[in-house]
Amino acid sequence: MRLVVSMIGLMACAPESELLLPSGEEAPPALITLGWSGNNTHGGAIQLDAAVAPAIPNGAQVWFVTTEGGLGAGQCPPALMGECLDIVGPPHILGSARVVAGHATKRVRIPLSAGLEGYFQAIVLAGGPLLSPPLAVPLQGGPLQDGDVCQNTPYACDAGLACCYPCGIQGCQNTCMPACPPGTPWCIGECPLFP
Repeated sequence: MRLVVSMIGLMACAPESELLLPSGEEAPPALITLGWSGNNTHGGAIQLDAAVAPAIPNGAQVWFVTTEGGLGAGQCPPALMGECLDIVGPPHILGSARVVAGHATKRVRIPLSAGLEGYFQAIVLAGGPLLSPPLAVPLQGGPLQDGDVCQNTPYACDAGLACCYPCGIQGCQNTCMPACPPGTPWCIGECPLFP
């Protein structure tokens, strides 16, 4: 629990310093890389897979974080001891998984509010911290539009729409429709009343 609290306590990054390599030399390979598979639609679930180098033992804990801001110089949580995320915006901790045979995997949902890409990073704190290169997952689809069924996803409707029951009889499915402005007669919350 202490780890999660310290990762959530975020602070602004100090000016970032660049790693300068002698001419002709390549950066060393990452000790942790991040990949994905699964349903990359808004509200869908993907499997994040952190592949770790043999130097990271079985049982090591890998944390997964996401943001909605994009790739670039991100925040520097105190738990990263001076290192900064490579994904922009307030990070959301998705949870952690233990390394088994060189991999740690975590199943996560793509937020309905996500834009055109989801941004992820994996972190090993023990003996580090070690951060994976950032991962951008292209997202398919988007928020539900006027008339789309939203029965099991009430917050999936696009801006200005509400997930409402469209008729006054049983058997209808909730659909996205224009939201009622506050104080509109014949509405309950954002949904119009139907006879």
